[in-house]
Amino acid sequence: KLMQMSKAGVPGVPAGLKETGHSCVMCQHAKIIRNNAAPAATGSDPHCISWDMIDMSKIPTVTGKRYCTMIVERKTRFAHIVLHDSKSEETIIQIFTRVLPLLTEKPIIVKSDCAPEYHTPKMEAFLKDVHGVKEMRHSNEHNQAANGMVEKFGDTLGRGLRVALLQSGLPLSFWGAAAIMVTDLYNSTPHTSLGGDSPHFR
Repeated sequence: KLMQMSKAGVPGVPAGLKETGHSCVMCQHAKIIRNNAAPAATGSDPHCISWDMIDMSKIPTVTGKRYCTMIVERKTRFAHIVLHDSKSEETIIQIFTRVLPLLTEKPIIVKSDCAPEYHTPKMEAFLKDVHGVKEMRHSNEHNQAANGMVEKFGDTLGRGLRVALLQSGLPLSFWGAAAIMVTDLYNSTPHTSLGGDSPHFR
């Protein structure tokens, strides 16, 4: 923006910023963070799922849901979301009981971040003993990209939510319906990583 304003001759902005290579502190910081960030889709484990949760507890949906759990399959890029009103251990187990049978392949590896509700002994026992998961991986809290594609999907979902609600003029309490719509669109959109296929057809 500064470069454009400099080129346009906006009063108060020095001329020739692009030629001198000058940039503000925020831009320099952003470039450092961007260059050092790992790709969102780290790892190449085909039988892997990544999962995370969006906390919208301050803005419940019209049906009282306060959280959105996202699960993304590594191989097909297919995204599943579940809206719920609690993030208790029992609720998380119920979500996995509902979603795991819908996956295209049985997961061997489950990735998540360091949230305490994600790696309780009961949760790990449920995934390993009941569903045959071999390994639970937890990313560093300062390196979210290591959590796999679910972090990128969360970003896509958040942007889509804002666009859908702004375009429709609906109140924020309709974010749950918007999340379902955005997820359906995501799963129907062709991906270059899938050779032009959409996750829905994989």
